[in-house]
Amino acid sequence: MTRRRTFLMAGTAVVAGVVAGPLGSATTAAASGTVDGAGAGAPADALPQPTVTLTPVPDTVAGVREPVLSLNGSWSISTEPPAEFWRDDVDTSGWPRVEVPGEPAMQGVDVPQDKEFAYRTKVPVPADFAGQRIVLRFDGVYSDARLWVNGAHVRDHRGGFTSWQADITDHVTAGTEAWVTVGVTDRWQDLSYETFYARHRIGGILGDVRLIALPPGHLSSVHVSTTFDTRYRDAALGLRLTPAGAGALPVRLVLRDPAGAEVLSRSLTPGGPTQYDIAVTAPLKWDAEHPNLYTLELTAGPEGAESTVTRRVGFRQIKVDGKRLLVNGREVKLRGVAHHQVSPTMGRGATGRWDEQDVRLFKEANVNLIRTSHYPPTEALLDAADRYGMYVEEETAVCWVNQQGHDDLLDDPAFKPDWLGQLAEMVERDRNHACVLIWSMGNENIGWGANPQAQWDYLKAADPSRPAVYSHAETYSTGASYDIFTAHYPDVKGQLGGETAKPSLYDEYAHLPAYNVDDLRTDPGVRTFWGETISRFWPKVHDTYGVVGGAIWGGVDEVFPLPGEVSGTAEWGLVDIWRRQKPEYWLAKKAYSPVRVPDAPLLGQRARTPLTVPVSNWFDFTNLSELTVRWRVGGAQGTMPGIDLKPGASGKLSIPYRSWTEGEVLALDFLDDRDRLVDSYALPIGPVAAPAPPRPAGSAPAVEESDASLTLTGAGFSVAFSRTTGLITRAEYGGTTVLTDGPHLHVRGGYLPPWTFGSISVRQKDASTTVVTISGSHGASPVVFDVTVDGTGLLTTTYTIVKALPGQPDSGYKELGVRFGAPDGADRIDWRTGSLWSVYPDDHIGRPVGTALAVPQHAGSVYRERPGWSWSQDTHSYFLYGKDDAGRETNDFRALRSAVHTFALTRPDGTGVRVESDGSVAARVDRTPPRWVDDSDPGITYQGAWTHARGEGWTHDDFGDTESFSFTAGDWCEFGFDGTGVEWLGGHGSNLGLIDVFIDGRLDTTVDQYAPAKQYQQVVYRKTGLAEGRHTIRLVVTGEKNPSSSGILPLVDAFQALSATTGAARALFVDTHWNYPDFGYGGGDYYRPTVRVVDGTTGAVSLRLGTFATT
Repeated sequence: MTRRRTFLMAGTAVVAGVVAGPLGSATTAAASGTVDGAGAGAPADALPQPTVTLTPVPDTVAGVREPVLSLNGSWSISTEPPAEFWRDDVDTSGWPRVEVPGEPAMQGVDVPQDKEFAYRTKVPVPADFAGQRIVLRFDGVYSDARLWVNGAHVRDHRGGFTSWQADITDHVTAGTEAWVTVGVTDRWQDLSYETFYARHRIGGILGDVRLIALPPGHLSSVHVSTTFDTRYRDAALGLRLTPAGAGALPVRLVLRDPAGAEVLSRSLTPGGPTQYDIAVTAPLKWDAEHPNLYTLELTAGPEGAESTVTRRVGFRQIKVDGKRLLVNGREVKLRGVAHHQVSPTMGRGATGRWDEQDVRLFKEANVNLIRTSHYPPTEALLDAADRYGMYVEEETAVCWVNQQGHDDLLDDPAFKPDWLGQLAEMVERDRNHACVLIWSMGNENIGWGANPQAQWDYLKAADPSRPAVYSHAETYSTGASYDIFTAHYPDVKGQLGGETAKPSLYDEYAHLPAYNVDDLRTDPGVRTFWGETISRFWPKVHDTYGVVGGAIWGGVDEVFPLPGEVSGTAEWGLVDIWRRQKPEYWLAKKAYSPVRVPDAPLLGQRARTPLTVPVSNWFDFTNLSELTVRWRVGGAQGTMPGIDLKPGASGKLSIPYRSWTEGEVLALDFLDDRDRLVDSYALPIGPVAAPAPPRPAGSAPAVEESDASLTLTGAGFSVAFSRTTGLITRAEYGGTTVLTDGPHLHVRGGYLPPWTFGSISVRQKDASTTVVTISGSHGASPVVFDVTVDGTGLLTTTYTIVKALPGQPDSGYKELGVRFGAPDGADRIDWRTGSLWSVYPDDHIGRPVGTALAVPQHAGSVYRERPGWSWSQDTHSYFLYGKDDAGRETNDFRALRSAVHTFALTRPDGTGVRVESDGSVAARVDRTPPRWVDDSDPGITYQGAWTHARGEGWTHDDFGDTESFSFTAGDWCEFGFDGTGVEWLGGHGSNLGLIDVFIDGRLDTTVDQYAPAKQYQQVVYRKTGLAEGRHTIRLVVTGEKNPSSSGILPLVDAFQALSATTGAARALFVDTHWNYPDFGYGGGDYYRPTVRVVDGTTGAVSLRLGTFATT
């Protein structure tokens, strides 16, 4: 039927109304007149099926002191409840207690899979609830729930992330207590697939639980919409009001502006679902840069029996126009991030306070879109997004259907209620939020079918004002199933936006380092390298017509510190689970900055004139005049308003003349109207000289030779070489040892055969230098080192790989260079490097000038406790190393610094060695790398029908990209080692079994490798305390398994022999070539040139011995 609209006029002038067309396209309609005093509206069109009742939560109810009571808190739980556990006479005194909301697993209660477990609590029903309707509301129970109240079954519910309610009036008595029992099943084939995704069983009451009193006459549904006229000046406030029960319901409406002033008030009398459209003259618009929120108060019911509901309203209208996405008639570009709900103490549960903090953090990082992957968010997140200004792509909980082991449920009619039910609940709860920009029908489901088609049909009927998307559109042919084409992980080097005639949104792109476990364990600097990807990607997305934006993967680390073990997928967040900023956070903020200033020296500036700075405005709605500019140069500083520069325009910022000179630096901070830092720059005035390579100086060192060694001596230093190994045994400066070993050829990311010494010789090269030549080989590859030493303590080591190394990895090496041994006590590094950006936070590992200490200046890390320091000072990674991680040097100390000018490794007094370079080398400090023996090594013996497989190449999760396993009981593998202990690197997974571990022929233990989802490179067994000598470890397939596992397989990835000195030596690594070939996801990220070794490959690095001033 055709909907009739009646307009209630706001103010004294009669203005044109607006009728919403598809996706909010605006067409002008004349007002059809005023309404009578009773406020009769127009009958509303019927909502599509399924219909959902989710009563608006009241702020006040007449005669009730607190109409909304939180039932959060301590509940009893049983993972093996008795028969008829819902009966009131069931004794729960022996049941453990858990906090609601929150995952039981995070509280030490391991819930079963596909088997019902039970919660119970006793609820006091206030006496003043008498005469009211009494409702229980749950904001998420994963995944299937059955509800009983005082032993009576009330309702069932499926779907773990949506809100639902039950009217329990007939089952309780006001002024008494009531038993509430919830049966919960963590269903493996839940559409969200979240237990698989989270790598542990998340089943439980994850959201808030509330007891609500409602008068018999109340509003059961309030739908709010806003549309504008063709000029986007005047608006219509659309209200679809549905009273509970039959008959008309008096409703008093008040609308207040963002300052709290009353804009309009009206008396309405909906009788059944009724549509009202109220004209509002020139309201302040809502967008992510100007989150203007009005307050709508609806008081329903007769005097003395009324209830009040409040809604925040943002006047905004969304439209897809060809290949553009418009908000309030303007094209927007979405600077997004994908967001999972993670609480460090409660997992997927009780995340509301964390979600609000996430919105604030991402807002400060110049993000303007959150994608709620892969389920609806908490109301706290949406409320915060409305307030702070953040668009939301809200996703229903359908994930990986028809892939990753998830069944093909695309056409299964038995699952249609699941597809539609949780979608309808999501839309009903969240449709009134201004921040919700896009509805998503699921994540990376492979194919199309009747069930997603039903979703599409529902959304187009229920809410045509917003565009809808469906992941993996490339896997099906119909074009009617999305308004915006979404794709994941495009190539930063490829063409964007040409997939379809519709707009493109890359709502997963620029994946953070996550699966390259070896890199993450070895070099925290890989996180800084990610900046090279996002700094290239965002300008390309921004400038490409038809691309509306992208969402970085991901927002928060997907890590769950369970009491017994660490679970999760990856540390892939801009922030960690405690919401500390990781290196990528600042890099995203810089790349996403809407204030674009060339981050380069200011050239051509005339003396005694204002400084001029080119600037472009990449905001969608904000004029740069709305910003404040804070500047500093030399000894002068000041504050000024931004220049008048419209969105999309470019101009010049003029800094008032002060006494500046070339070589000084102009510091600029841009702050928004809430004093948030948008961006910072440090721009040198005039050209900056490039760093020069070090030059030899002084008189050539003297040479002293003996049968055992040769020693070079210069001004205050000496360097001794062994004639047995050809390596440095001791380098001193001022009598202090500064090197203990080297040079060693260093390769990371591939196998390097042991060094075989050949010969050593020495000669004076010229008046300033003496050269020590060391020859040897790594396997069949001859290698020559020329160590050139000048009279001031400069050592330049040139390596030449005469014949290419065998067995090079297909993707190339990660590092190639020279390694030196460093003494204990060399616990400080000071550096100057090139950098991607001119400004970094003081604790950012990518800062171009800095100091880092090996040992942090804070108390030790404790598992499951919030660190009181920045991420750069972390010494533990419980996700990478397990909950018993013993720790290492700080992230700041171990991170690779590239484009090195100087990099000094010293004792506290500044004595040590300094890498000097023209910016062509990289350097880092670590312990001598562990000697893992890969499962493919011929030194490991396999007996039986073992499979030796390459890992999943797109994740590079296995050590060496290989793993070994067997399906046959009795099969075994054995590794012989010398030392005092051994570690077995394996993993956990849903099809892994129980494995017997024998040490020297005696059964030592049985290892259970089961976990709900696969976890890679886990130290699953460690043995220490053996006598020094030769030992064996044997792994035997028992053929038995954990009851939850689907298989008996072992997973063997690598072994490592341990000894009293394992990993004890500190080392300085200086790389002439480096790359992160395992860095990205799907190959779309930026990579440096592939590092390969050919015949004659050569490189040089320079170290200076001395005492250095600290930076």
